[in-house]
Amino acid sequence: MAHANRLDAREIPHEQRIDRIFERLRALKPREELELVAPHHPEPLLKKIIETFPRQFDFSPVQKGPVTWRYLFRARPGKDPRNVNDYLAWDHDRLDQLMEKATKQAQAGIWAEAAALAAEFKEGLFRQRQEARRVRALQGHPVGRAG
Repeated sequence: MAHANRLDAREIPHEQRIDRIFERLRALKPREELELVAPHHPEPLLKKIIETFPRQFDFSPVQKGPVTWRYLFRARPGKDPRNVNDYLAWDHDRLDQLMEKATKQAQAGIWAEAAALAAEFKEGLFRQRQEARRVRALQGHPVGRAG
């Protein structure tokens, strides 16, 4: 699913990418979102964003390769520290909205859009499960296949 505020980094010359991405991120008002489309895993960019804009954005992968990577950034309303539960709650709300939209599209017979939304939901759900397992492991709780 394409988001309304989207930046396709594949269309920006490499030497201008970071500046253009940072420009768009700086322009976001609290709770506004930007979808970034990248031609590769943007891990170095994500680290640079965290260093340059500490606590200013929540972000979540929407599509993870192999050809295209998409991340959704949301400007946070404040710079207060947050915990894992805060982040997971934001992402959980995002997933709830995706499922609701996918269901409505399917009921309307708009199958391609419903499938795209469902795929984005699935990616987020699997990532949430992985994050929950990591948190339990860090807390010293057993982590099994069912959890």
